[in-house]
Amino acid sequence: MFQKKQKINKAFYIGTLIGGIVLTILVIFSILILGTETSSINAYPSYALGQRISIGGFLERIEVIVAIIWVLTIYFKVTLCYYGLSIGLAQVLGLKSYKILLFPLAFLILTFSIFAHPNIVHFNDFTSLTWTPYSLTVCFFLPLLLLIVGKVRQKRSASSVTKQTDKQDSKI
Repeated sequence: MFQKKQKINKAFYIGTLIGGIVLTILVIFSILILGTETSSINAYPSYALGQRISIGGFLERIEVIVAIIWVLTIYFKVTLCYYGLSIGLAQVLGLKSYKILLFPLAFLILTFSIFAHPNIVHFNDFTSLTWTPYSLTVCFFLPLLLLIVGKVRQKRSASSVTKQTDKQDSKI
């Protein structure tokens, strides 16, 4: 078990390192080729970068490859999140199998994705105004609160166990 955990940690760190290097190279190329102004204004500078690439006159406009990579990336990301959501919800609801939740969750996710951000303007407004407070609340303060409550409960249960053993020892 320990070997598996070490392999998982190593794979995680290697993947993070490779992803960081790729993102750094992409940002550097985007700034060097498109310029700072165009890179900051453009919503998808990597796509614009793919449009400008021309190698030897025969390898041109590789934005199709960039788009295919995006589609595959989004597919795997959504698949993993969908799988995790279905398993987690099945555990919370105490179900034996997560498979009964797949269709209703797919329907809810599809509906929510259509109505959550009907256009790019709404998405940009949400990102600039709402995302930071929302993510701070859900991704930082709520887990921190749960961690504190868990530690307090752990200390209380440990102290109650020691009190019970002390009472049993005093009776003997």
